[in-house]
Amino acid sequence: MTIQPETPSVRERQLALELREARVGAQLPGSETARILGWSASKVSRIETGRIGISPTDLDRLLELYQVPDEQARYLRRLAPAARTRGWCGMPTPTHCPPGTPGCCD
Repeated sequence: MTIQPETPSVRERQLALELREARVGAQLPGSETARILGWSASKVSRIETGRIGISPTDLDRLLELYQVPDEQARYLRRLAPAARTRGWCGMPTPTHCPPGTPGCCD
C-alpha cells in the first residue's frame, strides 16, 4: 500500500482560493501582505495554494488586513481546518468519521 502525502481538503482549497481573492480584492500583492504581517512571501503563497494550513490568529490577521466583511469572515472561519475538532484518528468530527469506527471521532 502506498501512503499518499496529505493533500488539502475541499474546504482547505476553498479557503485558500477565497483568501487569494480577498487579497486581490484588497489590491495587495502577496509580497506586500507578507511585509505588513511580518511573514515571508512564501508563507502567503503556501496559504493561498493550500499547501499549509492557517492558524485562527493568522486567519484573523488576514481578514482584518483585507477588510473582509463580517459575514464573509464568518464563512471563511468555518472553512478553516483548525476550527473543526478532530477525533483521535485525526479526522474532522462528526461527519467525516467512518461508520462503526470504535472510539474514533466521538
